[in-house]
Amino acid sequence: MDGWIFDVQEETQGVGLWLVDERGRTRKLCYPFQPYFYLAGNKPSIEAAVRILQAWKVPLALQREEKKEFYSGKTVPCLKVSVDSPRAYPKIVKALSAEREKGFDLYTCDLSVAQLFFIETGLFPMARVTLETAAPDSLTLRDSPWETDYALPPLEIMEIEMEGGSGNPSHRAMGRLIVKVCGEERIIEDDPISSLKKIISRHDPHVIVTRWGDSYLMPNLQRVAAQRGEALPFSREQGGYLPRKRGRSYFTYGRILFTASSYTFKGRWHLDRENSFIIKECGLEGLIELARLAKIPVQRMARASTGTCISAMQVETAIRDGYLIPLRKNQVEDFKTAEELLLIDKGGLTYRPVPGFYEEVAELDFASMYPTLMAKFNLSPETVNCVCCPQAPRVPEAGYRICTRRKGLIPKTVEPLLIKRQQYKAKSRATADPLLKEIYDRRQSAHKWCLVTCFGYLGYKNARFGKIEAHESTTAWGREMLLRAKEAAEDRGYSFIHGLTDSLWVKKEGAQREDYEELTRIIEKETGIAVALEGLYRWISFLPSRREPKIGVPARFFGLFDTGKLKVRGLMVRKHDTPPFVKKALRTMLEILSQAQSKKDYRELLEKKVRPVIEAYMEKLMDGRMEPEELSILKRLSHDPLGYAHGTMTAAVAQELLARGVKLMPGESIQMVITDASAKDPSLRARALGFLDLPHTYDRHKYREIFLAAVKEIDLEQILHSRLNGPNCLSRSNRLNY
Repeated sequence: MDGWIFDVQEETQGVGLWLVDERGRTRKLCYPFQPYFYLAGNKPSIEAAVRILQAWKVPLALQREEKKEFYSGKTVPCLKVSVDSPRAYPKIVKALSAEREKGFDLYTCDLSVAQLFFIETGLFPMARVTLETAAPDSLTLRDSPWETDYALPPLEIMEIEMEGGSGNPSHRAMGRLIVKVCGEERIIEDDPISSLKKIISRHDPHVIVTRWGDSYLMPNLQRVAAQRGEALPFSREQGGYLPRKRGRSYFTYGRILFTASSYTFKGRWHLDRENSFIIKECGLEGLIELARLAKIPVQRMARASTGTCISAMQVETAIRDGYLIPLRKNQVEDFKTAEELLLIDKGGLTYRPVPGFYEEVAELDFASMYPTLMAKFNLSPETVNCVCCPQAPRVPEAGYRICTRRKGLIPKTVEPLLIKRQQYKAKSRATADPLLKEIYDRRQSAHKWCLVTCFGYLGYKNARFGKIEAHESTTAWGREMLLRAKEAAEDRGYSFIHGLTDSLWVKKEGAQREDYEELTRIIEKETGIAVALEGLYRWISFLPSRREPKIGVPARFFGLFDTGKLKVRGLMVRKHDTPPFVKKALRTMLEILSQAQSKKDYRELLEKKVRPVIEAYMEKLMDGRMEPEELSILKRLSHDPLGYAHGTMTAAVAQELLARGVKLMPGESIQMVITDASAKDPSLRARALGFLDLPHTYDRHKYREIFLAAVKEIDLEQILHSRLNGPNCLSRSNRLNY
């Protein structure tokens, strides 16, 4: 049988391996596997650990080995413990972890059984294999995770969502269930369990895609099924769901985020679009690509971050190289004086552009600058300030030494990713097939996010393979490269307009595309890093600070390439809390302005075509004809909803939802409509979108303020002054019924 590895799950003995063949038929086989971990310490501590293990009465295999310590590279003796029961493995590891005060250390112990299985066998999710008929547990691999044009099996996909808008169903009135499969759409009025059983029995889907499935649909369907004493129909075998991972709030990079509970199936995939960053950014194609590379089953990969993905790849590299992987990071940062921190901890090089409208400007971008620098200069936690190379070359400004004797873990991990991403980008440019182009673009986008995350993880204090000195070395080299690029451009008569981390904007009168292409080759030769011409702008507008109009903001601009494509950064049209009607209006205006070939055209379009759009939206807004969905504002709860001290609109809406029985966690997002921003009673300032009673009111003055702030970003003051800021603009009541 030829097929693909669809999924893997822990069993009491070995692992359950689900395969899908070329006709879409599924089959499960039991594959022998013993997950393992390592113990290290002195003889009494190891003996204490073994006694704890023996108390579990689970068959174990103990083997003495020698492995390398990650940071020092020294070989250390250790005890490999192989557990006969994969299902008991995580419990045993947890029990041992709680007893570490006895003096032993645990290594390579917090990987999932599935990930260990894939690493040890060389298999991976959605790998093509041949199942030997004579030996039912013998698989021959016919694939490689580094293939770019790999085949996939035919997958039947079923979609389930709740009627009533795109927001969280638990934050609004109950709607009906909508099921889509094989081009058919069905609305389930009642008895969802029986209806779903019939649909699944008829179509036998491989993948069930939901919106808010983890946080709302599955827990509610599970509750209904339990009340009726029935089993849910989603898994291909009895037992319902795999063990559920509970939702949690967590703090990262200065923000409180929330990840919902996860409900995964046996023999089928459950993918929740609203609980998967990867699906939102890269689609199913990007998700499968990362699962193949990270050796993480697709369902789990869908709910993981790109940080988890790159960390999994780093772990595999470490295991292949014979390193012990600590349970937790055990390397402290080197001490630095205040003067050293000021010198070193600068981040990427950023200029402040002079605000204004520029014509005929080129944007040059370093390709994956930071990951490329990690690979080029061997920047890795164990290579920065190593003990073995006291005379090694120094990092610019930072002065750190970089090991010349061993290649770092990070470069070994990122180099293949950089190569494969370039392969996908080249294939995307070369193909005329729009479907194939989309697949390549989604896969390369998945690589892009992993590479971006790789740099962030390098400086993350809790990252297993993170070290701030390695992170600082990367940004130091990044600043050096951008300065070299700037100097190379200026030496050849180009005007430097703006520079931002890994991009620079330059201009030269009379320069053509081939001149800028030649400049990229010159910069690449002087820096050793690939540089691409992002594009030639017909015009670009760098925006000023909202508080200081004379000061430019590095990441606030919009411009039109000579291809007709707009690039927008930092405008309200890209912000998650901008009302939908404002985003729609701005997109319409920008689409009109994309017809401009020059500054003169731009001004004419503002006057003749953009102004009517503004006036039409303003009239609709002030006449009270905006629908609630058009006015919704998305806000993330920055802390416990009961802990808001001030009467903010976010607090008011959170309190309303809590009063309606909605459970809220820090990091969750809520949708609101501003009803009266100036009301003395905080509860009257805003309402939850999902429970807004009709007819109701909205604060047209506040929404007008938001709208005009967005309009101002594209330099419309001159056409707004007379028409939209006149004395009669707010002659009606501030609050207006729908």
